[in-house]
Amino acid sequence: MKTTSLRLAPDVPDLAGLGAECFEDLMGWTEGLVGGPRAELLQEGAGWRLWRVPLPGTPDAAGKVTERPRGAGTGWIRIKRFEGGGIVRAMGARFGQPRSSSFAGREWNLLCRLREEGVPSPEPLAVGEVSAPLFSPASVLVTRELEDVQPIGAWLEERPDARNRARLSRALGVFFRRLFQAGVSPLSLTPASIVVGTEDPNEPSDCAFVQLAPKAEKELRFGDLPDVCLVDVPAGLAQAELKTGDALGVLSSVGASMTGASARERHRVLYGACLRGLSRGDRRELLARVSDAAP
Repeated sequence: MKTTSLRLAPDVPDLAGLGAECFEDLMGWTEGLVGGPRAELLQEGAGWRLWRVPLPGTPDAAGKVTERPRGAGTGWIRIKRFEGGGIVRAMGARFGQPRSSSFAGREWNLLCRLREEGVPSPEPLAVGEVSAPLFSPASVLVTRELEDVQPIGAWLEERPDARNRARLSRALGVFFRRLFQAGVSPLSLTPASIVVGTEDPNEPSDCAFVQLAPKAEKELRFGDLPDVCLVDVPAGLAQAELKTGDALGVLSSVGASMTGASARERHRVLYGACLRGLSRGDRRELLARVSDAAP
């Protein structure tokens, strides 16, 4: 019999809240997952598959509820299952930063680090793995699905006015600055890596944006600015804040997401992300060199 370990987020009372009875249910090795019959395969790669699964008590497409909620709320979760993945990637996860005993554990550690630094990201709910001396051959990560979010392009299409474009520019600057300060590297983002909240930012935070540590919850908010949230988990951690050149490269990779951005909007993003604190002369010189780097 395989020895396994499981860790739950503080607000998840037990595995039953996620519709499971054991690690094997989360891995899909058994038929015990309550939401299993309605699960949707979203993505797959070398050694992993990402599933979308309803929590107990979540209405079906016809609005019918077939079971009661069990302590973790209702809605949808994402279950990422890892089996295999290759020795090179495994050793990178085991000995890179943060050092982790499984692929799922690595993503859990990275999500927690990002959220500690105030970077909104999917809420981690559970992580589990098959115990092994060096690195787990099978593991699983459960996160809460983000709700009330849109890709940047779609958000702007519905809010094309200058005020909302300015608010998003400032929010992106705050988001990228926190991301760079978190020390995640290498950092390869695309417009699809980021989504924007559609809720009124002055209302209470949706559970998907709630920090594991309640005292830091406010850090995940942007005041009266729209929430900008990271969807993809970066590869690892660096020992220090990204250098300005690296940061500008990241900004450049997502620049296409704000179509027709003005020079003022570009400056807002750049200033919030990596120019704040520089002298006016240094900012002008840097802006002249990287006029196309920000959205």
